[in-house]
Amino acid sequence: MDIFGLLMLIYVFVLAIFVGFELITKVPPTLHT
Repeated sequence: MDIFGLLMLIYVFVLAIFVGFELITKVPPTLHT
């Protein structure tokens, strides 16, 4: 794997974590069963 592919993988991974965290924090407490 080249360095560009590795950077893209890290970028997508961090972006997915950030988006997932944002979604979790924005979910209303009523959905937490």
